[in-house]
Formats: sequence, structure tokens, C-alpha cells
Amino acid sequence: MSGTLLLALLQILPQSKRDLQKTAARKMYPATIELRAVDHEPDELKSLRIRVYAARDYRDQTNNWQPRFRRLIERINQRVRGWPGVRFEVVEFKTWEIDTQQASINSLIEDLIRKDAGEDVDYVVGLASAVALWPNNLHQLGGANIMGKHFVMRGLHDLAEYSMVQQELNLIDDSDREQLISVRKAHKEEICFLHEWAHTLGAIHTRGPRFIMTGTYDHEQFTMDDGNARVLILGLARRNSKTWGPELKALVEKQVFDEWDFDDRKKLLTLLASWHPRAEVDRQAPPPKGEKTPVTPHVGKVDLSYHEDAPPPAPAEAAAQSNKADEMYQRALEAGREALVEGKLDTALMLAKQLQRDYPSRAGGKALAEDVEAGKAASRRDLKGAMIHLRRAIDLDPTDRAAWAAAAEIARITHDEKTLARISEEYEKRFGKPLPGRR
Repeated sequence: MSGTLLLALLQILPQSKRDLQKTAARKMYPATIELRAVDHEPDELKSLRIRVYAARDYRDQTNNWQPRFRRLIERINQRVRGWPGVRFEVVEFKTWEIDTQQASINSLIEDLIRKDAGEDVDYVVGLASAVALWPNNLHQLGGANIMGKHFVMRGLHDLAEYSMVQQELNLIDDSDREQLISVRKAHKEEICFLHEWAHTLGAIHTRGPRFIMTGTYDHEQFTMDDGNARVLILGLARRNSKTWGPELKALVEKQVFDEWDFDDRKKLLTLLASWHPRAEVDRQAPPPKGEKTPVTPHVGKVDLSYHEDAPPPAPAEAAAQSNKADEMYQRALEAGREALVEGKLDTALMLAKQLQRDYPSRAGGKALAEDVEAGKAASRRDLKGAMIHLRRAIDLDPTDRAAWAAAAEIARITHDEKTLARISEEYEKRFGKPLPGRR
């Protein structure tokens, strides 16, 4: 049989569920980011200096946040080296003593501007905590000061991504699943950074899943559209010039690109009609000694038109959002319990901690953490200690059937008929059915 015929037969033969999941996993890999195709890299790169502020709750959520952000910048530098020929350099990390999970993106940008005008750097970047839901709207993940030097990025929701992949691709190898999660997360981080940075240079939204400036995240995003490419080149050349606004206005008025969002184009032109340079571009000589320096308001508006706060949801929409939150919580909790059953205690503990951070009012995360401690105690043959942790898990979350079953199993192993009878009675009273294994 020829190789061609064998390949054809393999393609038409029914695939196993595992093979189908492997095929699905390949389709979930993100596109490789290439902002613009170039024949060769520039001989010299334009250096852009960044100062980074990490919010208190972001630091609590993110292990080794400074090396992690540096790795992101290293990846970004690979994307922007060929085009537009720039290089980002982190010059300083600072803490931002603010809790950000419930704050709007606009309020965070405004707070960052008040905290640091960024006169000695090119950009000031704020790192905010992840939100409990799994956002695909890039402006739930970040926001920028249009034609300014401040932008904010939220941390990404590891738990949501993990639970989605865990459920949909539960039959593929663990290493393949972890690799997919890692690559998808890295892609989303890079898209978010590039999207918000482009807004600071005047870029507007586009339509189509492959463009960086499309407002909804898609794993197919990889390139910059023609119109925004021209905007970025102009911004990099003129962002510290008094002529930037008029030149950008002329560029946008003269050209209309099919990919551009028409409403965003109108909003940008409205902003440019009253634009004036930042204070540091046209700085005057300092006042004589003894005189107070006049307070100059920050020039440049927060990008309210691109990152405006969403209006209160309608009752039906609010109910849908609540149901989505419940669904995400349950999926994440099930993923943690599945990891526990499979003996992956480190993974289960990671998910337990993430659940406690993202859903502090719900008991599932704490109960799962107690289940993990019970598993560790059992592995040391400390059945008494394991039972203590299982009882705590049941008290925290009486719906944790795995904890009930494990507690009953320990009672059986230790021949503690009295405890086994009590557990069985409590279980049947709560769930209306006999404890598994009991009649």
C-alpha cells in the first residue's frame, strides 16, 4: 500500500475521542504575531522606556510578577523588532498601593496619571488584578490614555483558561494541555499589550479577527492593518512634537480604510479637533526661586470613548452574567476536584487558591484546599489527620460529595462503624439517597 493511499485511509477512518481532541487542540493554538511583513530588520531600534506599577491585588495574585513582566517585554520586543523597529526597556518597577479588581479601567488610568506623569519615561504601565469572569473584550483586559503615555493591563484569568481546556480536552496528555494553555495565555498577553500601546499612538479599532486593533480578542489576531500602521509610524515620529495632532488629523481625514471602525474614526477626529501637546513637549523656563510652580493640568484625555464604562446591564443581561459566573465557578471547582481524584495535588491546590481569590464569598475554594490537605495526610498514612481535613471540607461545602465518600472510606478502612453510620445518615439526609457503597 502506498504512503499516499495509507494517509488517505487514515483521514477517512473514524477518529477516537482522544484523536478528535488532539485535532481540536491544534485548532486552538494561536496565530504567530507578525505586525507587518518586512524584508529586513532595521539597523537601529528606537528605545522606549517603561516604568511599571503593580497593584496590591495584582501582586497577591501573581507569583514572581517582575520576572514575569520582563519575559512579556522580551516576547513583545521580538514582535516589534522588525516593524516598527522599536524596543521596550523596563527601567523601574514600583508598587501601586491600590486594590483594582472592582475598579473600572478608566478610574485606574486616571489614578495612574495622578500618581506619575511619566515625564522622564516614554510610558507608565499599570498592572491590575484579573477579574473573576473570563473576558474576551480587550477593554476589560486593559485601557490606554489616547495619544498619551499611560496604559493599564489586567492579569489574565489562569483559572478560567485552565478549566475550559481541562473540560474540553480532558483526554489528551497533561503536557500537551499545559503547553496549549501556556501558549494561549502568552498570545493574549502580547495582544493586550500591543493593542493598548497602539492606542497611545492614536490607533483606532478595526473589524476582523486577524487585526491587533480589533476590540474583541481572538486567537487568530496577529497583524496590524494598513491604516493603523501609518498612524503608528506617524506617532512614533511625532509623539513629542507640537505638530503631532494636526498631522494625525490630516492623515485620518484624508484616508478611510475599509478595516477601520467608522464610529471610532469619528471619535478620534473629534478629539483631534481640540488636541494640544502634552505639557512636557512645550515646557517653559522654570519660575524664579521662591515662586510657586503653577499647577499644569495633565494634557490629554483618558480614552473615555474607547474604554468607556459599560452601562448597567438590563435585568435579563444581569441574570445571564450571574449565570455565567456560576457556570465558571462550577467548572473551575469541578476541574479542581478532577485533579484531586487524579492525584494531582499541586494542580488542585493551585486551583483552590485561585478559587479563594476570585470567589472569596464562596466556600468551594476553601473546601478544595482542605481536600488537598486530606490527600497529603492520607499519603503519609495519617488517616486521623485526613479525616479532620475532610470534616472541615464538608462543613465548609456540604455539597462536596467527594469529601463525604473519602471520609466514609477512611471509616471503613479503620473499621469505625459508628462514624461510618453517622456519615451515612448525614449523607442520606442531605442528598436524599444512600451513600455510595452503602445500602
